[in-house]
Amino acid sequence: MAHLDMKSFHNALASDWVDSLLYYDDLSRIVDTIDIVFEEDYLDADIACEAIAAIEALALLKRRDGKSTPYSETIKKWAKSVKLSVPAEVVHMADQALNKIVSQESELYKLWEETESFKQWLGEIQNLKNRINLK
Repeated sequence: MAHLDMKSFHNALASDWVDSLLYYDDLSRIVDTIDIVFEEDYLDADIACEAIAAIEALALLKRRDGKSTPYSETIKKWAKSVKLSVPAEVVHMADQALNKIVSQESELYKLWEETESFKQWLGEIQNLKNRINLK
């Protein structure tokens, strides 16, 4: 159940992912992380957690903040230093990844489905989708 926290960066996989992002000055780490979501039919929870962190980073690059955490503050500082824009095709890919994360083909979805917080988690994912899709 280490994957189950409402905040995008509150699991070891996501926080490690943020640490690795700091070594990049382009979108490649984010895009590669999101792209892995589509490699298999059934989505592993670990991959989903990292993808959510990557998509949260996209939202922060677009200045569409969610709940503030120490890791989101780290990404904001990174975003200011790299000054990247997010192409529409990357936003589309992220949106499709979130669709898969909240589907029956996702282990993370199934883990959350068994909890009392399932609807709240779905709401958090929808909030993230809304933030990345704002123009």
